[in-house]
Amino acid sequence: MDSRLSFLCCCRRGNDDDDANVPDLEERRRLQLAAAEDREKSNAGRGLADPEGVKRRMQQREKAQAAIANQPVSDTGLKTVTIFPNDPDRIKSIKPSPLALYEVSNPVTREDTQRMYTAKQPFRIFQDIFEIQRRYCDATISNKTLLDSLHDVDVVISDSLYACSVILPEMINKPYILLSFTGTIVGIHTFMGAYAPTSYIPNVALPINTATMTFSQRLLNVIAGNAYANIVLFMSSKIINELRQKHNVSKHLSLFELRRKFSLFLSANDYCIEYPRPVPPYIKLVGPISVKDPVPLPPNFEEIMQNSPNGLILLSFGSELQLDEENLPEMIQGLGQLPYRVIWKTHQSVGNLPDNVKVVKWMPQSDILGHKNTVALITHCGANSMYEAAYHGIPVVGMPAMLEQKGNAVRIATAGFGLRVDFYSFKAKDIVNAVTEVTKNKKYKEAAIKISTILKSRRRQGKDAIVDWTEYVKATDGAHHLKVHGETLYFYELYNLDVLLFVVVCLYVSYRVVLGCMGMLCGSTPKPKSD
Repeated sequence: MDSRLSFLCCCRRGNDDDDANVPDLEERRRLQLAAAEDREKSNAGRGLADPEGVKRRMQQREKAQAAIANQPVSDTGLKTVTIFPNDPDRIKSIKPSPLALYEVSNPVTREDTQRMYTAKQPFRIFQDIFEIQRRYCDATISNKTLLDSLHDVDVVISDSLYACSVILPEMINKPYILLSFTGTIVGIHTFMGAYAPTSYIPNVALPINTATMTFSQRLLNVIAGNAYANIVLFMSSKIINELRQKHNVSKHLSLFELRRKFSLFLSANDYCIEYPRPVPPYIKLVGPISVKDPVPLPPNFEEIMQNSPNGLILLSFGSELQLDEENLPEMIQGLGQLPYRVIWKTHQSVGNLPDNVKVVKWMPQSDILGHKNTVALITHCGANSMYEAAYHGIPVVGMPAMLEQKGNAVRIATAGFGLRVDFYSFKAKDIVNAVTEVTKNKKYKEAAIKISTILKSRRRQGKDAIVDWTEYVKATDGAHHLKVHGETLYFYELYNLDVLLFVVVCLYVSYRVVLGCMGMLCGSTPKPKSD
């Protein structure tokens, strides 16, 4: 499962006594072994016993945890503990940090994720994601040992996409910060699209590819966009209320009040790509967090770069998404017709590769994008890939598969440093034409360089800004002074419609009084005497 669907992080001020409050490695091993034995007994009842498999998985988990537990505390003075599902394949892929692990009885596989990401029905995607989140969140907050270990933390930080973001902090009564790693400012479980004016910000669910909308596009954006937002909020409300009822979480609060208890919403975006709009003071754009200056490449990759006299194309659809099998021949044929070398990162089995294509399962993407020989990126338009390409001034061919990625593709096109190819129904010529356009037409490179200059001009990079704001929330006891009272008003109060109505009524009454007075004065004129 994508780690974004189950990410929680807790911060405390580092000191010598902190380690005593977090279950140590031996305790975690004991708890994991007990859970594994329970699962083994359960599986045995269904004829699925595999003691050797359990043993191998436990050894993998212990090895991953031992490597992570030995990492030093961050030099910022904050000590972090990441709450994460007990999956060794996922653990080894995240940044080193002490872990507080929990067991999930029905974990999500890569196949499940691929099926979810390539589903063409948008609301089915949300249904699947929210059901996964319900299971993972339920496993998290049902773990009393884990919850007991978190009572001394200062701040909880969580992905805004995760439903547990608004529940777990409430259970341990701690302030919390929401991090948004999507390419736009949207609080799926909080304010949704409240700060995306429909007059000039297209909804990601709609086929609108410009911020300058016609009347019909604005009409569609208002009606369909609001319907989409309300349906997603309804599905979100359903699982949050279900978990609240099951675990007796702050039933005295309304769902609206619970959703708005977060301290800050930090968006890993920059207005050089995201649509500028007014936002309340508790929403901060901290900039992308995955971008960095390039470092020398490993020898095998540097050799490829040096043997790319015409330039190199980077192709990656992220860690989860894969092409449909019927589309692989078209991609291979299209890449083979390019005059560039190609590095293609994929876990798929790809055969009959042309001489100019190299398939890898891992690559230092940001460092390759920062190499002088890289000329373009073909991507699924994940937010990290979008900003890494922009940071290094690389034009983009976007091939989005799901809603968030499609919204990012629109932003790339609007910013002028890329264009879009259909992920599901492309042909080899589409790949050739798109790559030729972004590499030969100078406007894409010029736009990419301009955006790169803006991103590199930020005084504080994303990771540093997150640390700064975490310190701020701790120092101000939740930073609740940044909340906007207007959000609690009714619609007619917020826009003074009742005041406007009162003024209109007063003007009308005044108008009628004046008319009446004029009528009385005119009617009292003396009549002339008759003979």
